Amino acid sequence: MFLVVVSVETPNGQVAASHLHQVLRDSSAGVDRLQHAHLEVREDAAVFSLFLQTDDRSAAVRQAHQLCRRTMAAVAPDTAWRMRSTEVL
Repeated sequence: MFLVVVSVETPNGQVAASHLHQVLRDSSAGVDRLQHAHLEVREDAAVFSLFLQTDDRSAAVRQAHQLCRRTMAAVAPDTAWRMRSTEVL
């Protein structure tokens, strides 16, 4: 299992953490291997801490990026968001 922390820049304003979490939960499927998620919203970023069940570090990063992209596209389709950083623990 890997903890992947992805910071997503949200320059056009904040999004609600509860809304992000709900969309993430609704859009994830069993194949996503998401075990637990914690979201923190800052002034200019949303930070996703995703626990992913996999034995492959690169697969965990790919899956985390896919989950973040799906979530942000659903929550803020017209906002100029971008992934700022990724850390694997």
